[in-house]
Amino acid sequence: MIISQTESGGYKHIAVKYNYLTNQGVGEVEHSIITRKDSSEVFKYDFEGYPVLSQVGHMLAWKNHVVDVHWHNDIEFNVVRKGSLNFLINGETVRLEEGQGLVVNSRRLHGHSTDGQDCEYLCTLMHPMLLCASSELEQRYVAPMIDDGFLPYVKLDGSAEWHGRVIERLGRIHDHVGDAAAPMIIQSLFYEIWLEMYENLCAEKSAAAPVQRADRGLNATREMVVYVQEHFREKVTLEDIAKAGAVSKSTCLALFKKYLHDSPINYMILCRVSAAAERLESSGLSVTEIAYECGFSSASYFIETFGKVRGVSPLEYRKSLKNGAQEE
Repeated sequence: MIISQTESGGYKHIAVKYNYLTNQGVGEVEHSIITRKDSSEVFKYDFEGYPVLSQVGHMLAWKNHVVDVHWHNDIEFNVVRKGSLNFLINGETVRLEEGQGLVVNSRRLHGHSTDGQDCEYLCTLMHPMLLCASSELEQRYVAPMIDDGFLPYVKLDGSAEWHGRVIERLGRIHDHVGDAAAPMIIQSLFYEIWLEMYENLCAEKSAAAPVQRADRGLNATREMVVYVQEHFREKVTLEDIAKAGAVSKSTCLALFKKYLHDSPINYMILCRVSAAAERLESSGLSVTEIAYECGFSSASYFIETFGKVRGVSPLEYRKSLKNGAQEE
């Protein structure tokens, strides 16, 4: 459950706490999530001045078992340990089963969810700057692979032998996080992972066909998503959203359908409902006050919409949170 949420200096800070079952009983985990105003996520890395984060996550930490669409500069590696995960990456749906992994490239729009069950997964984030020890390395081996025209993701499903080697090294990175020489060990393993990917993806792709041109629609979609997340509390039209991406209204509709599998207006409604749910949990405001604060035109419309999206009324939702807190 979300235990606190604050905004300051253009950043949103969310503290999350959840319980999960282990062989030894019930475990409890707390962590924080920070996002910039452009919806790119900011991470509290495992090391000061060394941008690497490796942690085991549980989908119980997220409302409705959903991590909303977001993006960041870091390269994200996920390995499912128990259960399954459904990812949405630049509009493509990818399902991961136990033992499978996924590499999400830098600056790709992505989010994930489960089918209502918990999932335990290893998530590792490493900034591509770690690979750029020289301009030659950056220009020849890194930049081509994180370019918008390259692969948005790689599914590590065991269909190629090198998939297992990448997953094994991700496990070793997590195991070494607490070591005195952890940054040096992780740096070495990251280079090994990147070499596997370069030799099996980039070199092969270059030999087979030229790299695709970057999809300009992706950047436009990022801009429009940012606009909606910053302005959903206001009266926003389809034309306003389209202008944010410098595209026509028809192109705006097509891009949201392609990348988010949703319409711009419905995505804005979901942002409003999500913000309202957080306010129902973290504030003592009335339903009417929250409705207007989150961009709804009336309390009755808010109650109707919240019920359609969440399956319960705002008051029932707030009551269930209080009951859950008492049980804990």
